[in-house]
Amino acid sequence: MLSEIRRLDEDFVAERPNQVWLADITYVPTSEGWHYLAVMLDLFSSKIIGWAMRDHMRAELTIAALTTAIQHQRLPPGLIHHSDRGSQYAAGDYRKALDAAGMIQSMSRKGNCWALMESCFGTIKTELVHEAYYPTGDAGRHEQFAYIEGYYNRQRLHSALGYITPEQAERRWILCPRYQGNVTLWYAWAPRNHALLLQPYQKGQWNRCWVVPPFGKATPLRVSSPWHLLAGCSLQNE
Repeated sequence: MLSEIRRLDEDFVAERPNQVWLADITYVPTSEGWHYLAVMLDLFSSKIIGWAMRDHMRAELTIAALTTAIQHQRLPPGLIHHSDRGSQYAAGDYRKALDAAGMIQSMSRKGNCWALMESCFGTIKTELVHEAYYPTGDAGRHEQFAYIEGYYNRQRLHSALGYITPEQAERRWILCPRYQGNVTLWYAWAPRNHALLLQPYQKGQWNRCWVVPPFGKATPLRVSSPWHLLAGCSLQNE
């Protein structure tokens, strides 16, 4: 069976890495003609987790970007893949790749992807493409690699993440022990100044979790193990 197709609301907020991936394509001019950059973006961290650049817009382009993302990320069950309804993402081979990876496909209307993806492409073009000259497609790919892997993910500060980098946002989603008397409390730090606080229930059992915002009352949630957060399980309001 091919992946389920659903419609993800644009006001959806990812709670963890590898919960929602966004996918889209943009154009890159070279002296050899137009080349096309396909990008996979993690909604939680704004990290570019997969990309590919070709001189065509066939499904092989988007499959290459998807494959790179799958190879470099840990995929939890139920990961949502969101794109527009472009033919590359609706192609049978692409949907089979999503299905093989256990992803759920979400599609908006053609030519309409999320503002975060548009912001990503705008940043790449403003900071790199508009100031560059690519005599060949290979030269363009080399520059894209250096910018994405060396600068965008690792050095560029993102205001939406509280002025940290995508890699820092991803790394902060780790569990850190804090000791309070005979009780060990666990925190999973997230961007936007939020944190998750887990408290043991009894004899190693875990079943309480709070979302701790910068201001306001913490929201209680249920979780059976601190490691379930890293595995990508859903959290339910208590």
